[in-house]
Amino acid sequence: MTIAILIIILLGIGVGFLAFFLIKSYVVPKRIEMLEGLIKQGKVQTAAKGAKAIIARDPRNAEAHYLLGQAYLADHKGELALMEYKTVNQIGSFGPTIPETDFRKTMAQLFLRFNQTEEALKEYLLLVKLDPFQAEHYYWAGKLFLERNRSDMAQNYLRKAVELDGKHAKAHFELGMLLYKEKRTIEAKAELEASIKYHGDNAEAFYYLGKL
Repeated sequence: MTIAILIIILLGIGVGFLAFFLIKSYVVPKRIEMLEGLIKQGKVQTAAKGAKAIIARDPRNAEAHYLLGQAYLADHKGELALMEYKTVNQIGSFGPTIPETDFRKTMAQLFLRFNQTEEALKEYLLLVKLDPFQAEHYYWAGKLFLERNRSDMAQNYLRKAVELDGKHAKAHFELGMLLYKEKRTIEAKAELEASIKYHGDNAEAFYYLGKL
């Protein structure tokens, strides 16, 4: 009798594990896919509700937190989106559903929006490693180093930005201003002229160029 009960208990445990595995490997991914579709269709509130339901059952489901963050972004709720992105970052599970480069680009911009520049800089330094041929990452890293009065680091990153993308007007401008403040007139003039060449509406660049 005892053996029979033990077998029944073991079978019950086995069925429970099987059910859990099926839910994790099939049901939840299907729901995640459905939520992605809802966000694309603009049904962000429905998507948010679905993501919250998954999180209630599995608080460490990174995909659900990520999609909830995307739903909040689409619904113009940036602060809530940033909270979800921070959770995803803590979990640290990236893949096809959560492309790390895109995730960090969005997170960096959210940090900037809410004046968390130190955190934004950390993200751009990670992006430089993840996506080393994208000038925009170097531009933002350089600009943020400038705000911290680290002109040495700023110059390195801004030079790399214009090296990767010679038409990056903002990087030329920031580099030109840095060189202007260091009284490196010839180099500053070249960078400010390049900035105007690729973005002719930069009144500030015209102003400082006129002072050289």
